[in-house]
Order: sequence, then structure tokens, then C-alpha cells
Amino acid sequence: MAKRGAKPVIDPSHYAALLRAAGSLDQLSHSAWDISKGSYLSGKGRVRRSETTITDTFLESLDAIGVIEYYKFDAHDEEPRLGADWEWWIGSDADGWRCARIQAKRAKHYAPATSDVTPAYSELKHKVNGQLQIDVLISSCDKGLKPDGTTDRHLSEVIKPYYAFYNGWPASVYPHTDDVTALSANESSIAAHASQRTDRPEWGDWAHIRRLHHHSCPHCIWYCCCWPGDDCGHDSRCPVPLPEFTSALLPYWGISTLPARNVRTTYLGTTPRLKALPYFAQSLPISTILFDLWAPLDDPAGGNSIERLPDYADAVRGLGEPDTRDDNLGRLAEFSTGDQRFGVHVVMVTDNTRDQQENL
Repeated sequence: MAKRGAKPVIDPSHYAALLRAAGSLDQLSHSAWDISKGSYLSGKGRVRRSETTITDTFLESLDAIGVIEYYKFDAHDEEPRLGADWEWWIGSDADGWRCARIQAKRAKHYAPATSDVTPAYSELKHKVNGQLQIDVLISSCDKGLKPDGTTDRHLSEVIKPYYAFYNGWPASVYPHTDDVTALSANESSIAAHASQRTDRPEWGDWAHIRRLHHHSCPHCIWYCCCWPGDDCGHDSRCPVPLPEFTSALLPYWGISTLPARNVRTTYLGTTPRLKALPYFAQSLPISTILFDLWAPLDDPAGGNSIERLPDYADAVRGLGEPDTRDDNLGRLAEFSTGDQRFGVHVVMVTDNTRDQQENL
């Protein structure tokens, strides 16, 4: 059941659990970029990783560091139902639960048969029974559609649609550093998300510092009060040296994310639609999903959440308890056996009450 209203102050250890998970995800994203970069220009006969292969590697890495519980369901015909590859539940029984429903796309050559090697998310055009997959994804969240095909109106308030983009390419792909310039222009959003964390993530520290400076520097405050194009005589160049986004930070976007509605708007309003850069420019590291979903849980006024995990997600969470692991594996097997079709490949659960420190 969805709940609203005032909630007790959340235990600081729950936030600390999120930070530990986020730090691990940043490391995995960095590694994913390096792997994709190494194979991006590989010719015929070389290994080219698919979305499924990259997702599997991602999950294996999570399993090794013990940050997030997950279960991969038997693949039948899941995606047409939800338009998603995986679900990610975040929260606790005390705080409430929210979910990200995620579709993954890998950056590929825009035109492999030509000299244009710039990246594209070519599968964004994928359709399901004549409907864009992105619309299926958004609709499944809006309806509160569960992976077993039933609906729950409470879930429509707490499941949010996202895309995960698997990125990584050598510097030669953008000789004029268009990718660096694109992310630099997203300074405000990067700063806002980095400021949600107290561990000062490297990928956002530059933007956070710049934002703090612009709000306190008399020169910058004065300049920002001028209308663009005004012949006011003010020098726009601040004399204080500030950090900038550099190519060294690109690997943190090895697995990046963007809300599905933003993806849809960009897809319908951009030509050519499949080029990666317009989406990449708006995206953020995958770890930011944790705090996107956390914010309503941490809001003293109360954000929408559900008090109990759905049965299948609760069973995934139980995999972390040795005494109940076998029972929960049995519960999960029932969701994807015989003719029953479970509508998502992977379910992940981040329980903020779980003591993860010893596993890191």
C-alpha cells in the first residue's frame, strides 16, 4: 500500500548504506567504460558485447562486492510486457520502498559501413507490436503493471521509468571533444546530484565547487545579473581559477542513466534520432538513481512509497540471509517456471538497513 504523510527521521545509517552502494556503482561504471572503449573500434571477428552481456558482467560484479541483492529470472518473452530489462527497488521497511524500472541500450557505431564512427543508441527505435518500446516502458509504470501481468495502482506512484546507457569509446571518436563539451554544459544538473552525497564523488565535485563559487563570488553574482547581450561593460571572465570537466571523468558515464520521459522527448525532437550525444549530454552516472529514489523517502513531508516490497522483490532481498536463502530461491523459481512469463529479466534490491560494510 502506498503511504504519505510525516515520517520519523530516517536513521543516518540508511543514508550511509546508500553512499557505499553508490561508490561501488561508480567504480563499476568506470570499469564498464574501459571495457567498452577497448572493443568499440574492434573489427570483424573481435568480441563485441551486447546489452545482455554487459548487464550480466555488471551483475556479476555486484555479486562479488555484495552491495545489492539481485536475481535473474529465466528469459521467456519478458520485455514486450514491461519494456524493461530490470527493476531496482530501493529503501527499507521503515523508510518505504521505491523502484526504478530500467531499459538498457548500448552505444554502437552510428553507421558501421561508413567512416562515421560516432556512437548511437540504435535500438531506441525498437518497437513492440508496433509501439515504441519506450512508450511500453512508460505505460507499464503509469499503470502500475507488475511483471506477472497484473496491475497495482499503488505501484504507479512509486515505479519510475529510466534508461541505462552502456558507453565507452576512444578519444579519436570525438576529435574535437564533443562528448566532454556536452557533459560540461550539464554542469547544473551534475552539481545538483553530486550535492546529494557527502562523499564528494569525483565525477561531480568539479561542478559542485563551481556552483558554490558562483553563488558566493561577487564578480560572478554581478555578472549573472546582466542580461545576455547587454553592453554593460562587465567582464564575464572570473579571475578565480575553477575546476572543469575533463576527459578523465568520462568513464564515470560508462553506465549512465536518463529518465525515460527525457529520452522520449529527445527522441521525438532530435534529428537524427539515434545519435548518442543528445542523450549522453543529459545523462548522469547510474549511481544517481539511488538518490533520485531516496529523495522522496527522506522528505520530511513524506513522498509516495510502499510499505512492503512485492513478493518477488521481497524474495530477492531475502537472498542475502543465509538461513532463508534456499526458501527464497524456491519462491523466485515459481515466478518463471512452466508457461508462466515473468515480465522482467533482473530484479535488484538495495535494502538500506542491511549492514554492507563488511562486504566492501
